[in-house]
Order: sequence, then structure tokens, then C-alpha cells
Amino acid sequence: MQVEQHAVCYWSKQLTGVFCGIFFGMAQMKGLMTLAIFGMVNLSITWIVVSKYVSEDPKDLQQGVHEGFMPSIAGFLLTWITTNTAVSG
Repeated sequence: MQVEQHAVCYWSKQLTGVFCGIFFGMAQMKGLMTLAIFGMVNLSITWIVVSKYVSEDPKDLQQGVHEGFMPSIAGFLLTWITTNTAVSG
């Protein structure tokens, strides 16, 4: 994959993490099930972005889906906890 394609994969994951964190925090979802749902949503959205807009090569698909997953979880947790705390008072 090219550098621009890596950037698309990475930043799509980060935006997904932040938006999911805000949504789940506003919905006051809690627990391990929320993390599991986030993981499925994040991987699904990234798979769609990579397969449709970035590359058709299976090796690139796997690399694009795995790249930036841990920072995405960190962004999700930060926004999820902050939003949930702010909403619940």
C-alpha cells in the first residue's frame, strides 16, 4: 500500500473510535459488551473503507485492517469515558 492509503486506513479508524466513543457515551452504554460492539463496528467500517477505496490485494486488506487498531481503542476509551461521565453527571 502507498503512504496515502495507509493514512486513509489509520485516520478512518481514529475517527470511528472517537465517533463511537461519543455515541456510546451519550447512550450511557457500559461494560465489556460495549467494547466488543466497538471492536466489531471498527473492524467492519475499516474493512469496508479498505476494500472499496484503498486496495483489492488481500495482503493489503489484512495490513490495512490491522493498522492503527490500538490507538483507535485508546481514542474510543477516552471519548467514551469522558462523555459517559459528563452525561451521567
